[in-house]
Amino acid sequence: MKKTYGWALVVSLWLVFPCCKTDKTDPKPAKAPEKVPAEVKEPRVEQQPPAQPEEKTPVDASARKAVDGFLKAATMLDSQEGKKVLAETRWRKTMKFPEFQKLTTLSEEMFPTDIPEVKGYKRVVSLIIPREGRKPFVKPHMLIAYEDTKQKAWKVFDFTAVADVQIGSDRACEEKALAEGEGTTLQGRLMNCSYWLVMSGKIEEAEKAAKKANTLYEKVSEPDDEARYYKGRADATLEMISRMAGDHT
Repeated sequence: MKKTYGWALVVSLWLVFPCCKTDKTDPKPAKAPEKVPAEVKEPRVEQQPPAQPEEKTPVDASARKAVDGFLKAATMLDSQEGKKVLAETRWRKTMKFPEFQKLTTLSEEMFPTDIPEVKGYKRVVSLIIPREGRKPFVKPHMLIAYEDTKQKAWKVFDFTAVADVQIGSDRACEEKALAEGEGTTLQGRLMNCSYWLVMSGKIEEAEKAAKKANTLYEKVSEPDDEARYYKGRADATLEMISRMAGDHT
């Protein structure tokens, strides 16, 4: 009986704990670890400081006062006082400008020239211009002024319809245009170029153009009235530029 109980105990333990039992099915292969994508670093962007607005040169009080006087005198063309003030506040006697009933200042500023020590003054105004038998119309005009260094007084170089002075000077001084023609034709082109150069602040360049015009005149054996006219313009321009530039050229 003891043997019977011993074997029964062994069989029972084997059934509960099958230590030698084998699984005939193939084991599942282990999964390969998933690859973790490498961290993509964003390129470092250097933070640029915000652009600072360009500081404008403060408007010269003397320039403003002179242009104010000029505009006031422009409405008093029939009076001796108006004529006197205009003569004192403009560079060119031949300057022409429209009659107007009223004006409004739109902007004013100083601008640099090709002579560092010399500054120009620009004012843009809106004019109400009368028309006979019709309603007045509004048109913007601009004034360009420079200081007369000898008289210590600001004077208006021109009072004309608003235009892009840079484009004007580029067109008037186009190399091809100044390379063609001769005599009075080329004199006229050079003086037109000189005018637009002054308008755009290129005073030294304007001086060179006026000198070239005079060189052409000197080559003419028998100058006509037109040649003498441009000679007079060139002389006046050179005198004007010498007063604008003073001792800085």
